[in-house]
Amino acid sequence: MRLSLGLGTLLVAVVGVAVVAPEAGAANPPAHTATTSVGKVLVGPSGRTLYAFAADGVGRSNCTGACAANWPPVLVKVKTFPKVSGVTAKFGTLRRADGTTQLSVNGWPVYTFKGDTASGQANGQGLNAAGGLWWVLGPNGAWVKTTTKSGEAGGSTSGGTGSSGSGTNDPYSYY
Repeated sequence: MRLSLGLGTLLVAVVGVAVVAPEAGAANPPAHTATTSVGKVLVGPSGRTLYAFAADGVGRSNCTGACAANWPPVLVKVKTFPKVSGVTAKFGTLRRADGTTQLSVNGWPVYTFKGDTASGQANGQGLNAAGGLWWVLGPNGAWVKTTTKSGEAGGSTSGGTGSSGSGTNDPYSYY
């Protein structure tokens, strides 16, 4: 278990699950922006890139078990979030099948990736793993569907089928 305390945010990673919990009375943003190999994207409080899973649906996570071990859901203890400078995405929450509360961006569940070992990495971008494609999120919450940096990451949103855009095969072969 790793504890990291900074600026009112306590990040606890237990069994590969990221938990964002503010100090009593504090209103901490669940994400901010950072520049990665695919441009400016949303990252969690620890700087880890946030991803959406095309096999999920609005308000519904389909990533459990081995999927969640490799793509840890971003769990939260609060349901309302402050505005974040430079971010127009809408933050919210959803209830997972195990009863935990997961952060959502524009209604979609968000995750980090076990293959990202340092802040600002986007190694999971465009991977086809666990039954769907994985995309980083731009500051507006849209799925960024590029694997190379070309200015600001904005991307387009998917209808949730995972059939739009082009991904690459999973070079990590976790599944």
